[in-house]
Amino acid sequence: MSNFYTYAWQYGNSILTRGVRNGKRFTEKHPFQPTLYVRSNEESEFRNIEGHYLKPIQFGDNSDCKEFLDKYSKVDNYPIYGQTDLTYQYLSSMYPQDIEFDLSKMRIFSIDIETTAEHGFPDTENPIEEVLLITLVDNYTKEIFTWGSGEWKPGAETKDLPVTYTYCSDEYDLLEKFMTWWAQDYPDVVTGWNLELFDMPYLVGRIDRMFGNNAKNNLSPYGMTRKKVIKGHNNRELLKVDMKGIIQLDYMDLYKKFTYTFQESYRLDYIAEVELGKKKLESGYETFREFYENDWNRFIDYNIIDTVLVDELDDKMKFLELIITMGYDCKCNYNDIFSSVRTWDCLLFNHLLEKNIMIPQKKEHFSKGFAGGYVQDPKVGKYKWVVSVDATSLYPSIIMQHNLSPEMLAEGHKPLDCTVDTILERKHSTKKMKEADLSMAANGYLFGRSSQGFMAEITQKFFDDRQKYKKLMKKAEQDFEDTKNPELKKDIAKFNNFQMARKIQLNSLFGAIGNKWFRYFDERIAEAITLTGQLIIRDTGKAVDEFLNKFLGTEDVEYSFYTDTDSCYVTLDKMVEDHLQGKSRDEIINILDNFVENKLEPAINGRMVELGEYMNVFQPKIFFKREAIADTGIWVAKKRYALNVWDNEGVRYKEPKLKVMGLEIVRSSTPAPVRESLKQAVELCLNKDEKELQDFVEDTWQAFSKMSPEEIAFPRGCNNIDKYSSRETVYTKGTPMHVRGALVYNHLLRTQKLEKKYQTIQDGDKIKFLYLKEPNHVRENTVAMNGLMPKEFDLHRYIDYETMFEKAFIDPLTTIVTSLDWKTRPVATLESLF
Repeated sequence: MSNFYTYAWQYGNSILTRGVRNGKRFTEKHPFQPTLYVRSNEESEFRNIEGHYLKPIQFGDNSDCKEFLDKYSKVDNYPIYGQTDLTYQYLSSMYPQDIEFDLSKMRIFSIDIETTAEHGFPDTENPIEEVLLITLVDNYTKEIFTWGSGEWKPGAETKDLPVTYTYCSDEYDLLEKFMTWWAQDYPDVVTGWNLELFDMPYLVGRIDRMFGNNAKNNLSPYGMTRKKVIKGHNNRELLKVDMKGIIQLDYMDLYKKFTYTFQESYRLDYIAEVELGKKKLESGYETFREFYENDWNRFIDYNIIDTVLVDELDDKMKFLELIITMGYDCKCNYNDIFSSVRTWDCLLFNHLLEKNIMIPQKKEHFSKGFAGGYVQDPKVGKYKWVVSVDATSLYPSIIMQHNLSPEMLAEGHKPLDCTVDTILERKHSTKKMKEADLSMAANGYLFGRSSQGFMAEITQKFFDDRQKYKKLMKKAEQDFEDTKNPELKKDIAKFNNFQMARKIQLNSLFGAIGNKWFRYFDERIAEAITLTGQLIIRDTGKAVDEFLNKFLGTEDVEYSFYTDTDSCYVTLDKMVEDHLQGKSRDEIINILDNFVENKLEPAINGRMVELGEYMNVFQPKIFFKREAIADTGIWVAKKRYALNVWDNEGVRYKEPKLKVMGLEIVRSSTPAPVRESLKQAVELCLNKDEKELQDFVEDTWQAFSKMSPEEIAFPRGCNNIDKYSSRETVYTKGTPMHVRGALVYNHLLRTQKLEKKYQTIQDGDKIKFLYLKEPNHVRENTVAMNGLMPKEFDLHRYIDYETMFEKAFIDPLTTIVTSLDWKTRPVATLESLF
């Protein structure tokens, strides 16, 4: 039977802990006797990462441990070892083995609240608006619980949902009944959209006002609920709430962390449409106040559907299970996973603890900065028959290959005076390095080969784990196809989360190593990774050119025309032109696929083996595999290109798929309808001629000129509003266009007394801005909005559609067509006049 924790926190001499033991939930407070370690001349089972013996010091309680640290942590030549975050030390001592958890035993809820809007929009720091509704959805059972100040009759969207509705006579009754229900069986995890910055702090603020400052403590199983102010974007102060015993996981933050894509908006309405094809309920009213005053039943439906949307997002994305999986893997609280530094600190602590190796104390580090990845300047233009090859997990592979780890750094050996260029030319003798049994990185630093370093070791373990879990997942998927046993779905989800956790951890390791707040931060190791990456990808380009020039009987032709960090792009057009004339497209793709797998990849990987031998690596780990085969590609600049892909990693497409990097098609700062039009325009550039493109541009303009202001406006993140604002002139000289538009918007709301109807733009908000034709009655050439353009502004007739079209569509398209020597529109000639 599963035994696992759901929460842990050091409080005085105790550890507060909640969880499940023998199938039953518990909430407890445990005394703890922590242990730290110091150097010893006597043989011991405990060591530090350099291999020196250590002796343990066990303390009577947490206070004794803290007193010892205060007294000795800054004493010279008296290093202290071991985990000083006693919560993590406790969890590792109580759960020394892998933790198996059962989500069905946990209480996880999504929450959403609604308030009045009598004085404008609700403010967590001044919560004067009443709470009208609270809804929670049980993540496991899907039961819905709603408390509302009034009667409710379910609408069409909610009549089939399992809602338990509690009628409340007023806000006092609502909050009292909610708190009573909450305390009967406290949640382990609570989530919601913008939960941490609105729903929970606002709810706590209202409880303070209605019941006094102590009542909010009833929200915590330990009777401790605290407000705290944190620094947000641009040092903006934000209010949060900490309910001891309950983990808050804001689903908006989970979405941002685990999707790896930027969206033009992070409003729930927008994300739900992108991910689920669903939207929030439409109110049918201009203001929120009119909504709850005139259609109370639908207002409750609106609140319920908002909460359900978050739950449905998690049903699809499984981010809650993913972060919980990662939390147990690290033996930390789930919300610690938002920090890659903390994640890796816990992972390495537990990895070393299994070997009785004790971690050093954190030190203050200073970073001078170090080189990044290599990106080649491409020759701008169109390329035919492009193949890309990628290094498998380049940075983790470099760590394993060169045995990069703090204790393996050869401190007694002077680094080699070298550059990436000199190593490419093999200008250095590595004989002495090999005699000393050392491996060299591209920044010249040397690393021991006598044993595997702990950082390389855990990287290897995670690599192997991921492959194991992927195989188990595929087997479970096949078994499910064969048997349709629903229990196998749990295995599929479990193994997928395990392999995803390993993937995320591996990809975040370099980020932690290069972070000055990391316990094991060392710029020498960080730069060893990036410069070795530069060396590998540049040597790959050389190997490709040497092989293809020899194979195709050419001299000094650059077939490898673009490299970026871990990818190399190669044009095989000459091979197709000289040897594959008359072949169909499918035949050409098959031949190129076979050629790359059996000729080009072995040539590249053979070069990697030779480079590894030259640098005396710990073990060969760099391998390249073919990724895409495209019949055409267009390069505009570094990290800005488009490919017409027919085969990707062995998956053959009936119709080509567009792969785009860096162009406005994939930028969240481009209006969504324009992104789609630009995508079609790029496809025409890749596959059609100039005339068809120009016809499409004209059709696009006709459609664009009929769109709403909200559709064509530029999405932006709005920062530094206070910095650029001015009481006298609204904004200062040099204010960026979109910030100026935001300040104009706020100014118009104030002067027209619309602040209660429309929400002002705050620092850090996602907004949209428009260009205006002049002259106009507001005497400005721009205005922004954070939702709909208020009709009271009377600005719709001044929107400059032509400028918007030029900047949103024509300008980015021009950068692409210029590389083809095309024009976006027909150019008038003398002949065309007659």
